[in-house]
Amino acid sequence: MRRSYPARRIPQGAILIGAVFVAVSLAMAVGHFGLGLPIHDRNTGQPSSELGIAVLLLVFGGVGLLLVLLGSAILRLAARHHREQAARSNGG
Repeated sequence: MRRSYPARRIPQGAILIGAVFVAVSLAMAVGHFGLGLPIHDRNTGQPSSELGIAVLLLVFGGVGLLLVLLGSAILRLAARHHREQAARSNGG
């Protein structure tokens, strides 16, 4: 098992939170559009519009995807930096 250095914790958290966002938005999309479960507006109690739900799910899933991509990019940069530091300390 790899040793976890502090620079890995924040990107791993971003990847985890982003993956949860994507999973929840996919589950809501399948539930609403696939199974026909209604999503109601909290203020009015009326069913939300299809366009509003689609936009909300796209934004929610897009933010999650962005968090996953940024977290993985930061994780790669941190790993490369860690390897370079180790090579310098070993005289390589």
